[in-house]
Amino acid sequence: MFKFVVSDLEDFTSNTSFLINDIVLSETEIMSRHKEREMRQIDMIMMISFEAKQRTKAEFETLLKKTNFRYEIRKMHDIETLSLLEINLKR
Repeated sequence: MFKFVVSDLEDFTSNTSFLINDIVLSETEIMSRHKEREMRQIDMIMMISFEAKQRTKAEFETLLKKTNFRYEIRKMHDIETLSLLEINLKR
């Protein structure tokens, strides 16, 4: 999916972003047992139901870079469980 967005982003003259609204697992944050259990349960549901997985910010960066080396995460907004990733294409 990410590779098809590149040509659209290249058409814009301004530094346009696209957004990913997803659960981003914490890499270093110490969370309560309840919160970690909730996150792991969601991860298991994603894996069993959709053959997908929850990712950390670093894993999102790696996935984006594999698609196109010019992708960069401009900003990440955390809201409770969900996160909003702002993705740009370096020019």
